[in-house]
Formats: sequence, structure tokens, C-alpha cells
Amino acid sequence: MANKENNQIVKPVMTRKNNSKDEDFPSDAKLVIEHEHPIAQAINKFLHRARDIKSAAKIHIPLSLKRRKQKFTEVGKIFEETSTLIKEKNKASQILRITKTVDAFRKLERLIQSDVPEILEISLFLGLFSSYDAFTGDLLKALYSKKPELFNKVNRSVPLSEILKFDSFDEMKDSILLNEIENFRRNSYVEQFENLEKDFEITLRKFERWSQFVECGQRRNLITHNDGIINEQYIKICSKEGYIFTKPVSLGDKLELNPLYFIESCELMMEVAFKLGQTLWRKLLPEEISEADDHSTEVIYGDCLQTESWNMAIVFADFIIKQKDLSSDQNRKINTINLAIALKFSGKKEEACKILSSIDWSSSSADFKLAENVLTDKFDDASEIMERIGKKGELISEESYHHFPLFKEFRKSEQFSKTYEKIFGYPFAVQVKRNADKKQVIAAKEIEKQIKEEKSLQEATEKDIKTESMPKNSNNANNDSKPSRGRKILKIVK
Repeated sequence: MANKENNQIVKPVMTRKNNSKDEDFPSDAKLVIEHEHPIAQAINKFLHRARDIKSAAKIHIPLSLKRRKQKFTEVGKIFEETSTLIKEKNKASQILRITKTVDAFRKLERLIQSDVPEILEISLFLGLFSSYDAFTGDLLKALYSKKPELFNKVNRSVPLSEILKFDSFDEMKDSILLNEIENFRRNSYVEQFENLEKDFEITLRKFERWSQFVECGQRRNLITHNDGIINEQYIKICSKEGYIFTKPVSLGDKLELNPLYFIESCELMMEVAFKLGQTLWRKLLPEEISEADDHSTEVIYGDCLQTESWNMAIVFADFIIKQKDLSSDQNRKINTINLAIALKFSGKKEEACKILSSIDWSSSSADFKLAENVLTDKFDDASEIMERIGKKGELISEESYHHFPLFKEFRKSEQFSKTYEKIFGYPFAVQVKRNADKKQVIAAKEIEKQIKEEKSLQEATEKDIKTESMPKNSNNANNDSKPSRGRKILKIVK
């Protein structure tokens, strides 16, 4: 369930035409500039990058493995062809066989020595941490911009000669903050968390997967600086922070990345970023608890439940409902429902029922009672409450019945179909088609635009590749003019 600075996000937004009755999905669309809270932006930016890295690994590493196998097969066929030429007696055939054999052998040597899938995996793994480092910088900038008094904690003297170089006090503050962030990043992740705890008087290292986060960071260091070879520092730090090795490790062993570890690492780093951002937001800006709650609900609902990322929804929702400073009881109930949805559809129905039973829904609004009955498969009771709510409830509207994952199974039932038509005056399937038709028109326009942008980017990239042999001091105007991808979000608002 979802509640409805200066950083900008471009959003294609649908607007209602004059007296249009179809207010949920009007036919016209336009691009508008919306502002996003800087802390929310820092968290969202990393979450999207981590998801992209995870998706890239799932797509491109298997393709690379397939391509590698094809290359070996192709070389093998060349050797088969040359073996038939051995029977040929003429000199030309012998020369051809020798040439093809030598060429194939060179290709085989190159294939054996190369490992593109591993390079892709390592590059994406290191990219995950580069994105996380960028996130911590963005987060600190956001915190200091929202709470300038944090500069009082910066213990650094600035020589007069340096001060005179700045055109304004704000420019000097920005420079000092950038230096602080760079100094912060030079520390290990353990030291970073220790410093944050000390500076902001808060506990950050008590979450369940802390030791896994430390091991993951240390593995990143080994891969970056030591080709993955285990050293004493890795064993010492991991053991000190409580990490339990699943199998014995020894100095000189090489750590390997595997698909399961890679995916778990992406989800772990997403968990750390979300929890760190939300915790510091709530601690340092208590007057913005409501905004922090809205952001967390939007992430859980829009980024997790809507995409059926059940595991991440469970992690995020469980963390939020345990917060003592939630802005309202309604928000706690919303996140409890969202947690139950994720648990149920991830195959943990008993846990979903348990979390639902932890709250007394008798005094709640009909919207929550409907959700509780749907999640416990009481479809007859749910349809009665649905009819009582009518066309629009406190949180639930007609659009909710179409898109909210809560109704994923309920939508398939006869009770739902009959009640929906009774409330809205037309069959559910009719409205689904109507909405789909309008969305198709909007999507087609957006896809056409995206294809043009991608084509422009591809052409610029191909041009760069063709000119890569140009002298380094060559003035290539395209270096600074290559199109860039902006994060665009298709979002329906009323």
C-alpha cells in the first residue's frame, strides 16, 4: 500500500482533460520536472544502479559464457577441417593446412588465456562498490545541505591563503565538505561506520548482516589489490567483525565470485544503503520523519512489490515497521500489509499470517480490513468489504484493484469479478482493456523517444571507437558531446 532541494527528475506525467471521467488513466501525457528530496535521491540512485548491475550480470555473463563456448567450437571445427587436408598430396594443400593450423592454434591459445565472463563478473562486482562509494558521498552531501549545523562537527583549519581563493563562503563550505567526503572514503567500511556512529551519536553496526557486509567489502579489496588472493588482513578483519566462514580459508587461497554470491552481494549492498540512508535521515532530521516514511513506502511498494522483488520488500518493510519513530499508526499498518504481501507471495504464507495477527484490525478502516481478508484468502468476506468501500476508500481506489499486488490472486476469483462490476458498472476485463489501450499509446511515444536517444548514443559510441587510434591530443568534439541517459520514471498521478 502506498501513501500519497533542488534535485530534478524528469517524469512523463498523465494529466486529466477537462471533464474526462477516466481520471485514473487520461489519454494525454506530458513531461514535467519534479523535485526529489536529496536523501531520497541518493538512496534511489544507488538502488537503481545496484539493480542494473544485478541485471547486467544475469544477462551478459551467461551470454559471454555461451560466446566463449561457441569460440571453442569454431576453433575445433577448423582443426577438423585441417585434419582432412593431411591426406592431400599437393603442396598447396599442405601449405593451406599448415597456415590454418597455426592460425587456429593461436586462436586457441588466446581463448585459453582469456576469460571474458570472469572479467565481466569482476568488473560488475567492483562497479557495485564504486556505486556504493558514490552513494555515501551523495548521502553526506544531502545531510549537510539539509542540516548546515553539521559543519560545526568538522574539525579542520583552513589557511588564510586558501580562504582568499574562494569567491564566497558557500564555495568554501562546499570545498571543505568535498575534502571531508574524500577523507571519509579513504577509510575502510568498518572505519566509516565507526566514524558515523561517533560523529552522529548513533548505533549503525547492529544489523543482522553486518559481518557479511564487512566480508563483502574485504573481498572487494582483495580482488582490487591482490587478484583475490587471501591475505592475513582479510582473515583478521572478517573474524574480528564476527563473520563465520562457511568453509576453512587459508593464506594464499584465491577467492572466487560465483553467481549466487554475486546476486546476494547486490541485495546486501542495497540493504545497507537503504538502512543507512533511512537511519541517518531519521536521526539527524527528525522533523522530516513523515517524508522518510513516504520514501520508504514508495521504495517498498513501487520498486519491490510492483516488480515482485519479494525478498527486498521483506527486508525493507521489516526494517521500517521496527522503527519506533514512524510518523503514524497508519504508516505502520501500511508497511505491515506490504510485508505480509511479500511474505505470502514468496511462499511464506504462515509468516504472513503471523505478522497480520500481530495487529488488531477491528478498529482499522475498511481498506485495511479488506487487505487482511484478501491476504488470508477470505474472499467472501473481502468482497463484502469491497462493496462497502465502494468506488473509493481511504487508501484504495479503482486503480488499486488493477495494479496493487495485494489483489494478485483475488483478481482471479469469481467474487472479485462480480463485486467489481456491481461497484463500477462494467466488467473488470473491459476496464483492463481500456486502460491497456491508453497505456499502449503513451508507452509507444516513450519507446519511440527512447529508441532515438539510444540510437544517438550508439552512433556517438561507434564514432568514438572508430577514432580511438587518433593521437591523444587530438581535438575530438564528440568527447564532450556524447548523449547521456537520464533517469526517467513513468508515473501516474492524479
